[in-house]
Amino acid sequence: MSNTISYIRLAVMLLVHAGLLLITNQYFAPWASALNVVPWVILNILIIAFEAFIVYVQDLRLHLYEFFTKFYTGTGTPFRKILPDRARIRINWL
Repeated sequence: MSNTISYIRLAVMLLVHAGLLLITNQYFAPWASALNVVPWVILNILIIAFEAFIVYVQDLRLHLYEFFTKFYTGTGTPFRKILPDRARIRINWL
């Protein structure tokens, strides 16, 4: 079941990618007018940045959820401070 949901999520991201590129190419086609080249390039760069962010989030999910929960076990030593607890003093002002 989890694999099915994962593949559905990938299919949705593919449809979002295709939709963004269709809108960009339909309304800002560089071959229609020379004025459309700059918005077309900017929108394509934004789509690439958006997809890079999606890839980054998916990579974090794979590392934190799938990798660490399957292979990492917390059987190490408990954390202790390097410095011992310091004695606190109280100063009474006259």
